[in-house]
Amino acid sequence: MNDKEIKERLALISALTEDVQEGLEDMIVPFLLYGITIPVGTFISYFLAKSGFSLFIPLLWLFIMTACQLFLALFMKRKQKIKIKRATDRILAALWGSIGAGLILGMILGILGKLDFNTNFFNIGLCLAIGHAATAAMVQKKLRLFLCIEALCWAGCGVVCLFAAQYTAPLIIGVATFILLGLPAAVAIVIGKRKKTVKAK
Repeated sequence: MNDKEIKERLALISALTEDVQEGLEDMIVPFLLYGITIPVGTFISYFLAKSGFSLFIPLLWLFIMTACQLFLALFMKRKQKIKIKRATDRILAALWGSIGAGLILGMILGILGKLDFNTNFFNIGLCLAIGHAATAAMVQKKLRLFLCIEALCWAGCGVVCLFAAQYTAPLIIGVATFILLGLPAAVAIVIGKRKKTVKAK
């Protein structure tokens, strides 16, 4: 392999990592949405359980997930009209789509009693850890470090859920979702707006 080929490959890798990072910007809104709705849904679930309305908890989560998916479908459809399509968009969509499918399957199996309660929440932590770790492999150093830390945190939360008291596991995942998804997404939106303001000046 000569110097020219090496430079071309390095340029391609650099372009792909930049594409992925730009693609991640499109995931800020979904992360923020789930980072808010899941903790809220978790606390409502605890309230329903304490009030003797546990039977309504599966319906609550069905409503939350359906509403989130409808909102995101409309949001993405609107955004695609003005968005430049990147080569890596399909990779990220396939990766996180698979993670989402795994989470939904786990929830369904949990509701049907085919999956242990705590194991279901371990599955959530593990799936999100895999998603963050896989995404980290495609981005540049600073963001890679952040995503790797998030992956470790999600894996840790999943393991803790296995050994936690049965009804503590949802609280662990709910709080983790707010801290690891909601807060970073909110910070990213604020930083993005500041950058746009500076550029406008």
